[in-house]
Amino acid sequence: MVVLLLVDAFRWDYPSRTTFIQRLAQEGVQGHFIEPFGFVPREAYFGGLTPEQAGYTHLFHHDPEHSPFRINAGLQYLSDRQLYSQSSGLRDKIRDAALPLTTPFGARYLSTLNIPLQLLDQFELSERYAPWEKGRSYTSIFDLLDQQGRPWFQCSWPLSTAIQPHDDTSLTRHCIEQINASHEFAYIHLMDLDWCGHLHGPESLEIAQRIKTTDRCVEALYRHCRKVSGGNLTFLLFGDHGMVTITKSIDLWAELQKTGLSLKHDYLCFLDSTMARFWFRHREARERITALLHTLPGGSVLSESDCQRHHLAGCPAANAELIFLAHPGIVIQPNFFDFSSQCTIHGMHGYDPECRDNQGAFIEHRTDGSRQGSLPCGIRAWELFPLLLDTLKLSHPTPHRVPEVIAPQSTATKSFTLSTEAEPFIREQLSAATKEIVAEIPQARSIYVTGGFGRGEGTVRRTETGYTAVNDYDIGIISPVPVTVDTKALGRRLATRLNLDYVDINLTGPFGTHWENSQLNFDIRHGSQVLWGDPDELRQLPEYDAAHIPVTDGFKLIFNRLAGILTTPLEHHGQHLHVPPEKELYFSYQIIKTLIGLGDSLLIAWGAYDVSYAKKKDRLKELLRGHAEFRPVDIDRILYGYAAKLTADSIDFTACLAHSQHLPALVTRTLQVICGPIVRQPTSSLSLTDCFRLIEMGYAQSCDPRLDNEAVLAALHFQPSAETLVSYRQRLYQLIALLGFTLLTSGSEQTDFWNQLAQLSQLWEETPLPRDFEWNEALCRQRHYLHHWEQFCH
Repeated sequence: MVVLLLVDAFRWDYPSRTTFIQRLAQEGVQGHFIEPFGFVPREAYFGGLTPEQAGYTHLFHHDPEHSPFRINAGLQYLSDRQLYSQSSGLRDKIRDAALPLTTPFGARYLSTLNIPLQLLDQFELSERYAPWEKGRSYTSIFDLLDQQGRPWFQCSWPLSTAIQPHDDTSLTRHCIEQINASHEFAYIHLMDLDWCGHLHGPESLEIAQRIKTTDRCVEALYRHCRKVSGGNLTFLLFGDHGMVTITKSIDLWAELQKTGLSLKHDYLCFLDSTMARFWFRHREARERITALLHTLPGGSVLSESDCQRHHLAGCPAANAELIFLAHPGIVIQPNFFDFSSQCTIHGMHGYDPECRDNQGAFIEHRTDGSRQGSLPCGIRAWELFPLLLDTLKLSHPTPHRVPEVIAPQSTATKSFTLSTEAEPFIREQLSAATKEIVAEIPQARSIYVTGGFGRGEGTVRRTETGYTAVNDYDIGIISPVPVTVDTKALGRRLATRLNLDYVDINLTGPFGTHWENSQLNFDIRHGSQVLWGDPDELRQLPEYDAAHIPVTDGFKLIFNRLAGILTTPLEHHGQHLHVPPEKELYFSYQIIKTLIGLGDSLLIAWGAYDVSYAKKKDRLKELLRGHAEFRPVDIDRILYGYAAKLTADSIDFTACLAHSQHLPALVTRTLQVICGPIVRQPTSSLSLTDCFRLIEMGYAQSCDPRLDNEAVLAALHFQPSAETLVSYRQRLYQLIALLGFTLLTSGSEQTDFWNQLAQLSQLWEETPLPRDFEWNEALCRQRHYLHHWEQFCH
């Protein structure tokens, strides 16, 4: 028996969040599944057709002659209010009138959606027949099976909507009841992950819980099919696409109204959530709309080379004469599926098929173990067809290539670094550190490493005797009883012994479900490894979701990274900053961490954070394209931080010094992008001071600054002025940021930052700063602010 299980929106990285599915992947073949361009993939799965061979890429195409809504052509004479009406009563009547003019299969999903009523008579359904029905223009897997009299089973949308309640648990139960030993092929479609990803986002707690349900459904289906097949089972599981976190929306509809062109008279359009298709009545309409789209941030018009790459060049004009594709993370709002002005969803697919988070997972498991390994280039939707032909031993007149599988790699224990050569040295260092901690703190119950080494992506550098960690280790200790050992002193001793800059030690009591979601706790839960003690210790923390990490954590991360730059013993030669040669590597690493901090803070704000540097780098590469505030060179700088963190050999002091001079602008743009949606203002209208004020307001909403100030004042040796509604902690962060900007710049820019620092510092200083910038005064403030930062911020 061959089972083809489509798990809707089962993203490429979701198997790692499962138990049973992950085991299937480890025992079989796994890779990425790359959807065809658009939203009509069944011809690819069951006929091996590319989009241009199938002809159409979307649910509807332009064909007024055969439109099931052509009987409603008179709707164009309705008033504007009626034309754009979302009244379900009117739309239901229109749909009912159109049903007799389509096929039985088309009738199962025919809808007016939220297409403006005046356009309805212009569009026809692209998929009028199911892959197992007569009337299609291609030969499907089901045809070939029927020709040989081999029984098959299917349970998929839209026919499966008859099963109520319509959820994956009910669909699974139905399939188990219906699939028997006579079936040689079964096609099953589970759907819950799709709507959940749209509604809550791919990094939400809701999707994590839904993935667990999916895992149970898949296990039940697998075990049943294996049983009825007598143990001779090939199980093909794939996600038809992934799910991308939404970062913002663009109102293309409003922009089109400004062109002065008349919809339907001058041009036609169909607005999907991630792309817009156009048809033109005359050349001027094409020129005006093309010019508009080329200036619109958040997407791009597909070029001829794009169409070739996406296999669209041979599609008929009825599919589209011009396509505007949104950048990943951007949605077109309103669109013809949701005509409301506000975007209420948090995840979307239908972007460039090469976008990693837009891709699904693919797993092939055979009970005979005949195919194991991975698909290095993934598997494209139309490559499912030759795989099914080969597995079912079916012949087809057109030759097809079965995707090549490379042999499986050894599955060793989880590593601390990406370098196999460095791994033994890092293990030895962490083992030595663990032994000393246990000797010093016998009350410890568990010890874990977090940060880069906890994620398996720790940065290393070569030494005369082998390898060592770059910069530091982040080690956590869990003790059920109070500990009197000075952990900072212990960290300094370990750093000296291991020849590192730092060994940061975090001592806490036992974990529990009361620990709130934060970036720190998220990293501990999902990006750490236990070195000693209870191996399940980290599971005592809640299963945090990235979608609900507080935005204030991102702000704190930026400011702490800027403070890290100031921990470098800086000097000045003439009018320029100078880094002592022996501190060049340390300074470079602080710049890299700051660039990563900017990227991480954006991902936190968008609800798309992850513990993996590699995954964050790929995700930012896609998501930043849709934000015009960041120029391509800005994006390259942020991505440089992640690339350098993953490969220490690429750390270049000259490059880092050059990047440091652009940090003030990068930080400002990052804060603008994060703060803009909070106040619903254009990002360009926000100054750095505006962002600081918004951050203070956000901090004041999350906690009472007066209570926090009491803790801060207890650590200070002077009494600041009495601005009780201002958070002293946040004010210190701002001072550190402005001082860092002052030291990293020169000329008039340096003077501007110094003046802002002087105005802001009145809360913190016993004596005012001099009006004109002075290096000695600035370096004095560097030591002064860092002393306080280390006391109650670090």
